[in-house]
Amino acid sequence: MIAMVGAVISHYEIEAELGRGGMGVVFRAYDKNLQRRVALKMLTGKIMSLGDAGSVVLAEARAASALNHPSIITIYEVGEHEGQHFIVMELVSGTNLRSLLADGPPELPTVLRLGAQIAEALHAAHSEGILHGDIKPENVMVLPNGRVKLLDFGIARRFSVTTRTLTLRSGIAYDFDQHFAGTLAYAAPETLRGTAVDVRADLYSLGVVLFELAAGYRPFDAVAPAALIHQIVSDPAPQLSRSGLGRSPGLREIVNRLLKKEPEARLRSAHEV
Repeated sequence: MIAMVGAVISHYEIEAELGRGGMGVVFRAYDKNLQRRVALKMLTGKIMSLGDAGSVVLAEARAASALNHPSIITIYEVGEHEGQHFIVMELVSGTNLRSLLADGPPELPTVLRLGAQIAEALHAAHSEGILHGDIKPENVMVLPNGRVKLLDFGIARRFSVTTRTLTLRSGIAYDFDQHFAGTLAYAAPETLRGTAVDVRADLYSLGVVLFELAAGYRPFDAVAPAALIHQIVSDPAPQLSRSGLGRSPGLREIVNRLLKKEPEARLRSAHEV
């Protein structure tokens, strides 16, 4: 990726690079028309060069732009510059859950507050027929006021359109280093089996996040992708210890239900969570 600080894309002036991931690079940019700072993601990852994956991602970003919820990142625009597609989003400051976990599991009230807010945001998206598809600590930002923002709805999927499973079959996700390595540990068993995916796949991912917040580690953590897939699909989910945050019977019940292998055994909706 060529350094783009100082470049002008449409009416956005690139100011600084904020981070890199499998799907591209995020910059802080200045919107000269509306005179505000935004986050601009250039979709430069390998995903954009595989078949129609790029158009699928952009179509889903457009769908997600209709979402309006205080805990969901706002998508302002989807565009193209010199053959590179970009997504313009609300610029937020805060700390993601991964960074929070570096200091150890949060206190129980914090886990419950964050979990409830994530569930509220998922309920809002699911009510509009949109799956997030990539719930993980890196995609949950905690703002200074304590509220969460779900990031990367640009890869969300409408229930009635293609699923993550179909995208996996296209070959994108089999390049673990480029696209799927960072989120494989949070993928629902049905996603990896290649069966139908619905809102309960997001709920499984939420269960993994809650387990990690409570225990300080993921329920399945094999290093090799093939071994991790086997664990997620076949091995019984470990129970939260009855020590630490696992002392809360309510939290244990929620996490245990969300981590069920079969979707019908989980809680039915984010609203129920």
